[in-house]
Amino acid sequence: MNGLLYKDLLNLSSTTKYLVLVMLFFCVIFVPQGNELPVYILLIIFGAMLPMTVNTYDTTVRWDKYAASLPVTRKEIVWTRYQLMLIGMSVAGIISLIIATMMTVLLPGEGVFLSVLDPLTLTVMFLACGLLVGSVILPLTLKFGNEVTRYIIIMIALVPVVVILGLTFLLLPSGLTFPILPLSMIAGALTAVAVIGVVVSYRLSVRIYMKKEF
Repeated sequence: MNGLLYKDLLNLSSTTKYLVLVMLFFCVIFVPQGNELPVYILLIIFGAMLPMTVNTYDTTVRWDKYAASLPVTRKEIVWTRYQLMLIGMSVAGIISLIIATMMTVLLPGEGVFLSVLDPLTLTVMFLACGLLVGSVILPLTLKFGNEVTRYIIIMIALVPVVVILGLTFLLLPSGLTFPILPLSMIAGALTAVAVIGVVVSYRLSVRIYMKKEF
């Protein structure tokens, strides 16, 4: 199964280079202005879209049909896609934490979220929401293909932004900030929901892929 993951990582090498360049561009343009939001959105899309990008390559060369003759199970193939998502979201989480920490030190009081959220909690919440986004995208990609899924991916990626912005602006009119305990509970709840979402999504994806004919 490690060979499957290695194959996917090799396929993604060229795409990842372009994504890194775009992310650096976003950082240079938006972060100095105290607006880290576009960077977080890009990172979430990056992590969630890795399996979808791999699926595009595999569909183009009809790799799934070839894989049917290999000594690997369909369950292992699906699990490899989820490994990619977890790797991608982990990288996105690390980069988000670095950016948030640097903004807190170099631009204190700036940032869409950093005025009310500490860097670690913000990263955990975005990472959890990103996993939920990926958990929705993966079964859709396996079921309907990349073309249909591509049209809704941007709307799905906005979910973390809506959730966190909603929590933020609900408190702004009263001048309140997030207390530590409730905020920790919110981050913990989101993480728990994300874990459950990944498990449910994986089982659903396995069912979908088992029924596919190549």
